[in-house]
Amino acid sequence: MSETRLILTCGLPGAGKTTLARQVAADRSALRLTKDDWLWALGSTPWDDSTGKKVEQDIWRRIEARNSKPPWDRHPIRRPDLDRWRCVFQAPDPAELALFDPPPAAT
Repeated sequence: MSETRLILTCGLPGAGKTTLARQVAADRSALRLTKDDWLWALGSTPWDDSTGKKVEQDIWRRIEARNSKPPWDRHPIRRPDLDRWRCVFQAPDPAELALFDPPPAAT
């Protein structure tokens, strides 16, 4: 059985999230998902609120389609769920981070 991981990055603009995510994806032959790349591919930018909202609406259409099929129709993800989760998210403290693999060394 292969080991599956979800690696999330967060931080301020210019902090190096994309650079790190690209490196991690390449090192692990992983799939990297980012709304920013979708916006650039559409000829927009991550700072274009109008296009960003359109992409988010498309994501919600996909979530609704996912929610309509078993087994997810019994346990759907709803917008209020995501809003609630976003409000309670807390960045891990050093003790929590020590429980997981360290990030790859910068090159």
